[in-house]
Amino acid sequence: MAKEFYDVSHKTYLNARIKPVLFQGKETFPLYVQVTYDRRSIFFKSYYFELFAQPKYEFLGMTLAQIDELEGRAIDYFISMAWKHFSLDDLLRQYRTISVDILDSFDDSFRQWLSVSLGAEGFPGLAGILGQSTNAVAGIRIWDDLFNILDPSIFERMEARLLNDGHPYIPLATYVRDKYPAGPFCLPLHEWHSIEKRVELEFFLDKSFGKRNKGRMTKQVRDRLYPEGFSPFRR
Repeated sequence: MAKEFYDVSHKTYLNARIKPVLFQGKETFPLYVQVTYDRRSIFFKSYYFELFAQPKYEFLGMTLAQIDELEGRAIDYFISMAWKHFSLDDLLRQYRTISVDILDSFDDSFRQWLSVSLGAEGFPGLAGILGQSTNAVAGIRIWDDLFNILDPSIFERMEARLLNDGHPYIPLATYVRDKYPAGPFCLPLHEWHSIEKRVELEFFLDKSFGKRNKGRMTKQVRDRLYPEGFSPFRR
């Protein structure tokens, strides 16, 4: 393997030069990422720190160690894919493309889907609240509550409708919970494109939900996150 692969190092650190922010309900300095190659370093904000600093994700209890793990997985993926022509400038440009969390990307549309579905099941008040709510509560929390309070037959109809519509949020969230029961609750786009992960994911989805509209689910992810194709390493 090329020498350049071994010359890359990375770490996360709390940037004490910047004003503290709230993370998981506690004040802390923002997390940054440092990547060093050939005696040159770049520094940038941690996407995952900013993502899980949102109040709607406080219930997850995400730790800085889990954020560090996510950042490491993203940087290691970039290194493994770009080692022949490694460039810090390319990394900085492509980092957010490969790091984006699929679950968060579909959180809002899932809550809108829930609003319509609850209206169809005769719950106009809940439908109205969800239809007008701000991005304050993660969709998975609402789904968990509905599982606990709705008549099982109603919940089963809603789940069947979700699968028939091919919305990816709940199937993918269920996979992440099964794969990482202690967290992090996240599915980075680069893992979606990992052959090994996709095989594992598809096996899980087939086993847990059957093959209903898996192609439509895949298309929704593609259309939202990479409509022109996933090619972050094209030069």
